[in-house]
Amino acid sequence: MCPEETIDVGILEKSDRVAVIPARFRWSDIGSWGELMEISPRDDAGNVVEGPAGT
Repeated sequence: MCPEETIDVGILEKSDRVAVIPARFRWSDIGSWGELMEISPRDDAGNVVEGPAGT
């Protein structure tokens, strides 16, 4: 079984070969269903639907 570890702690903090470049795009470090709901578009009733739901 693999231990649960975040990328920043498990890889980035242990490496001396990491680069960062500036970028102009929206970013969210989605870590929960609630955070996914926050960035997802909603319909008129406030629901978030992805794909062919209800068809």
